[in-house]
Amino acid sequence: MANMSCSEGESDSSDAGDSDSFLEDNPFTINPVLQEDIQKLKERFPQSAVSWRTLPIINEMDLDMSLPTTFLESTVTTAWGLIPGLPVVIRINLNHEHYLFKNAVIRVDVFQVPTLKRNGILMQIKNIAESFCRTNVQRIVNERQSPLTCDETIKLSKEEVTHLKDMGYTETAISQALNLSDGTVNSTIDILMQSSENMLASPNLQLSAHDGFLAELYAYMQKRLLTLNDYCPICDHHHDIKLSVMLKPMICGSTLCIFSFQTLGVMADASTDIVTEPQVVYLLLQLTRAAVESARHDLILAPYPTIVDDKLHEIVLYEQKKDITLLKEIISSIPHIKTLLDIDPENLKQFMENVHPFSYSLLRWIISSNRSHIVKLAKEQYLDFMHTNHQFLLRNSPPLEDQRFREEKSKSGSVFAFHGSPIENWHSIIRQGLLVASGTSKQLNGAAYGKGIYISPHLNTSLGYCNRLLSISMPPTKKAKKAAVDPNDPQDEFIDHLLEKMTCIALCEVINNNHLKRHCDTIWTCEKSEFICTRFFFVYDRNFPANLVEQEIHMKPGSKYVKQIEQALEATK
Repeated sequence: MANMSCSEGESDSSDAGDSDSFLEDNPFTINPVLQEDIQKLKERFPQSAVSWRTLPIINEMDLDMSLPTTFLESTVTTAWGLIPGLPVVIRINLNHEHYLFKNAVIRVDVFQVPTLKRNGILMQIKNIAESFCRTNVQRIVNERQSPLTCDETIKLSKEEVTHLKDMGYTETAISQALNLSDGTVNSTIDILMQSSENMLASPNLQLSAHDGFLAELYAYMQKRLLTLNDYCPICDHHHDIKLSVMLKPMICGSTLCIFSFQTLGVMADASTDIVTEPQVVYLLLQLTRAAVESARHDLILAPYPTIVDDKLHEIVLYEQKKDITLLKEIISSIPHIKTLLDIDPENLKQFMENVHPFSYSLLRWIISSNRSHIVKLAKEQYLDFMHTNHQFLLRNSPPLEDQRFREEKSKSGSVFAFHGSPIENWHSIIRQGLLVASGTSKQLNGAAYGKGIYISPHLNTSLGYCNRLLSISMPPTKKAKKAAVDPNDPQDEFIDHLLEKMTCIALCEVINNNHLKRHCDTIWTCEKSEFICTRFFFVYDRNFPANLVEQEIHMKPGSKYVKQIEQALEATK
């Protein structure tokens, strides 16, 4: 009934005033419990802008609640495919006379603009709201259980408790849920999610059943909007706490979710990304190619690509079923992005499957498995001292991590530094973040200065960690010479296809606290990954400007380079 039209005797309220009048004029039409819940929702959350319209003939109501997104950075909303500034509307369709009765059915729709196609994030929010309604309506019908007895015999680590508290749970609720769990954090989270009693709408407001079902739902959705990246968008299972916290949601390892993603196209539409962000799609493809073709693919190809055979209904490739020969065959069959741009989006899947049966599935996985927000910078946003036209915004911190970073920055300030790494490592970095690899199997270079993420305020030093200096020692081409003099000279909009000629480097912002170790003027380490955030990403191909390594590009506070970076960051907000 989402698009019902109103006729005589129906209400089509657009604000709370009209809604109040309708309730007063029709006191016996709407269940009094529903009336009370609506009033409590408006009192607890004035920003919800609750409105509704009814169809008395069939006793149905569409009730809309608005979840503001203005507290999220525009970078976050854009990365999630939301329209910055517009609220997310949760529309519940219910029987307004038999509200919360046994066997009552509540339907949910979620949108920003009703006429637009739902994207993956909106589908995820819809699944969360539906699950909440399904679970908690039954809870209300069966009456609330007596309070659980706190049992302190099972303990979570301090980090795990902190993580759960960040998600909005109280220590008492965590302890009670842990007592009913199998002792693991994921099991505890599953039990916590089954009881909305302990959900927080904000750090200072705890809701219970006495606040009404609608207020509970709103509080729950408000909190979950900050942690979408922590859950599988299909089954809503909380990811293992050991997984890196990244900006974009990811599919879990469940076979059912993998099939839903691959065969039903849930959360994925390669043709749209190719049309709207072809340079980014080609960059992602090249980074995965580099990892696949690397001699170290067993260590660095993480996560491993997942491909499903639609016809045989079986998983062809995934973490537990690796086949590097087949993977190389598939990825080498994917046509250049320029070719794909010439194909009608409606025919793209068939075109690619004619080239190779699994080429479209692999490309779609490469796009959707990227957990970082990567956007090609407009020409006027370029950092001209970097001398490349392949410049990208690179963000991977989710809302809560961003909030903590800003809080630490306000206390200690921040500095900028570069992080260089061989091209084959970036497939993993944009999906798992910058991690402390020192002492692990993923460590490539030495750790002369101990554990930590190695960074440098000097561009040349970080370039040395990229293990690609061939074109620097070679005589530059005419095009490279010109680019070295004029950074605004137009180059091919797509990165050159030769992997051996590619160099990738990230510009990061780092909290200037005691976790940042300055071992010398050129070598720094950051001990905590949460205190370092990627900001920009640069790619050099065969036209690497020969004079770049001759320049002294140093991120000194207050320098012209830092000022330009700060201006560019402000422009991308």
